[in-house]
Amino acid sequence: MDHNEIRRKILSALYDKFKKNPRKPYLSKVDIALEKELVADDINWNMTYLCDKGFVEQSIIRLHMGTVESDAYKITHDGIDLIEDPSEFNQMFPSAVQVNINIDSIRINLEQELEKAGLPVEEKTSIVQAFDRFASHPVAAQMFATILTNMMGIK
Repeated sequence: MDHNEIRRKILSALYDKFKKNPRKPYLSKVDIALEKELVADDINWNMTYLCDKGFVEQSIIRLHMGTVESDAYKITHDGIDLIEDPSEFNQMFPSAVQVNINIDSIRINLEQELEKAGLPVEEKTSIVQAFDRFASHPVAAQMFATILTNMMGIK
């Protein structure tokens, strides 16, 4: 599972918790791991990222002798705004499934257009193979995700 999918799951869990009980919106990493079937190591790194971006906030317990960070997290207003704007959410954290489905759709459309173009079979095959190589590259896949998210507001 890639980082975007993990971040989507973390934000989703915290958002759902907030919607159910806005007065007690906190979840622990263990709760999130169990609810979203995630591994603790994946949560640690991605939770830090989400906190640094301002989408998640860690609970701080103030004691007489100082402060202690707890293992409780809640979604921030920026995180809520992000989830409630599907276009922005999918642009920031595109789902690999969404990208693959849409790349497949683009490939099918390309093949249909090539059929109409009346090009020689070798040239059609070469174009489709070039598309496949391009679409399988990680940078190109991210580019497709961004373009498709912007164009379609993928959920």
